[in-house]
Amino acid sequence: SGLMYFANFSGILEFDGTNWRKISTSSGMRVLSLDIDNNGTVFAGGLSDFGFITHTSFGQSSFVSLADSINEDVGMIFKVICGKEAVYFFSKTSLYTYKNKSVTKTNFKNKALHAVLSPLNKNKDEIYIFFERDFKNPEKQQNGLTLFKENSFIKIRDNTGSQIIDFQTIFQNSENNSLILGTSNQGLFILKDNNLFDFKTEINNFIKEKGHTCGTQISENEYALGTFTGGIIISDGKGNKLRIIDENSLLQDESVNALFLDKDNSLWAATNNGISNIEVNWNVTFID
Repeated sequence: SGLMYFANFSGILEFDGTNWRKISTSSGMRVLSLDIDNNGTVFAGGLSDFGFITHTSFGQSSFVSLADSINEDVGMIFKVICGKEAVYFFSKTSLYTYKNKSVTKTNFKNKALHAVLSPLNKNKDEIYIFFERDFKNPEKQQNGLTLFKENSFIKIRDNTGSQIIDFQTIFQNSENNSLILGTSNQGLFILKDNNLFDFKTEINNFIKEKGHTCGTQISENEYALGTFTGGIIISDGKGNKLRIIDENSLLQDESVNALFLDKDNSLWAATNNGISNIEVNWNVTFID
């Protein structure tokens, strides 16, 4: 439809390329996460609420709460994932699944910290969840990196020397049938056959120093990784640095909170000081 949506502390921001408008929620929700399904419906989650955006015949947008149908406080929904089979809303203690116009709840046995949909399986929903690490009980199922598929939790074996304590991003690795996992301060790792391995790359030191926050795949073999203090680094599938987009490149703020590649292959960066549009697939990088 040509519309873009951004999570905001006071609602959802809608941008049509020229004008901005705010979509308020009935609860006044502080919005933390957005995602879009294959039908073009935008789902949102945040403080004590989650739901989706609907449009009237006159083109007006409004928010429909799904949490209203649940007789409980859903807490802080920190992640929304639109899968092939359902839409998933994650809090630290529970997973709310929206499927066939109804919501079901799965309680966690440990505190969930992050979740990302696996890009490998094109037909079934497989979600990687990172639970708070319990080093005293390493065999606990919901402990550290865990795969959620077909309503079951599968523990990922950590074969690294680092013993990762979080993750921020997961990309499909074009080099082989594996995934690249990015952590906030421990660098990149390889995830294959439910095993996690070290990944020695050129950009690891940069990520460890600047801190990794977010990322998106921008072409078949290129990835954009946002950082806390270093802007955006573009890498290939082997972890080689291709270029850095920072204040020297006219990026308005080097603290990057979210990255999104639109249908025209333009990269959008949400920073601590506003939103930037970056033409990363041109021979010359252009930032607006």
